[in-house]
Amino acid sequence: MKKISIISVAALGALIGSTSGFANDHAEMEGPFETPMEVTSMCLECHEDAAKEVMATTHWTWEKMQSVPGKGNVVHGKKNAINNFCVSVGSNEARCTSCHVGYGWKDDSFDFEDESRVDCLVCHDTTGTYKKPGAGAGMPAGFTGNKKMDAKPVDLVKIAQSAGMPTRDNCINCHAFGGGGNNVKPGDMSNSMRNPTKELDVHMDAKGLNFTCQQCHKTDSHYIPGQSLLVSATAGATTLDCTDCHGDSPHRYFPTASKYNAHSKRIACQTCHIAHYAKADGTEMSWDWSKAETDKAVAKDKKEIKEHGHKVYIYKKGLFTYEDNVVPTYAWFN
Repeated sequence: MKKISIISVAALGALIGSTSGFANDHAEMEGPFETPMEVTSMCLECHEDAAKEVMATTHWTWEKMQSVPGKGNVVHGKKNAINNFCVSVGSNEARCTSCHVGYGWKDDSFDFEDESRVDCLVCHDTTGTYKKPGAGAGMPAGFTGNKKMDAKPVDLVKIAQSAGMPTRDNCINCHAFGGGGNNVKPGDMSNSMRNPTKELDVHMDAKGLNFTCQQCHKTDSHYIPGQSLLVSATAGATTLDCTDCHGDSPHRYFPTASKYNAHSKRIACQTCHIAHYAKADGTEMSWDWSKAETDKAVAKDKKEIKEHGHKVYIYKKGLFTYEDNVVPTYAWFN
């Protein structure tokens, strides 16, 4: 039986991009834009089908029909899943949807059919200045309606005129911050992946291969293949395989290559090649909500406690544990 790692692979995760993209000439995007939705409307004057394509993907729907053991075929995804980190989208929509590829999903009144609500800039910003603050329901800074979050508004004209192919940064801005912080939930996808070393990621090594994410997640009409978790429903293929590039006999040029290749038919590549994860940034291993307290019950210096770069206690949220260089838990494929 083939043994597989249940930990997703950073280079095969749900990212897109590299650290440097190239912008197209969008000088005609002169503005002024009163809302980010006006930017989208202008994008659609040329890219007529783009919004429809995005709206057909699970980056937009956050759900799709999936086969769930014991339940059969059900509509499932981030939109309606319950997890042991942030519980569910429904309990904190405006915060969770700051990473939605849309504008204004603050409650169940959000119109999933409104093409102007598709956020083109979150993936196509090449300036590095586009920000969608927490609890802003996916609205960029300057347009959330919250004075604090709008203190430093984004320059929609500058960003729209610089629109180009997605970079690693675009993907990491959301995918590395699942769970509300750097590498909290994904474990193998963190800020360090913006410019990783070869030791951290051989494919995205900034001084080596410097892969964009879409070199593995080959995107067509905004469909991005790949899936790491049940709640990460995708619009394309559910898996990406190392053999797509490396073939069925990846080991060569050394005497025992044939023996290694025999192993690779039964053992997942990650078992040897990703022997541990959270190599650069610790990842959250547990979250104890029962340790949360009321404001008055906690001394000022105990409201937040930090260790090795992470908040291990937040009085509103409870107690966390973090680990780095974590050895994966392995399971048989069935």
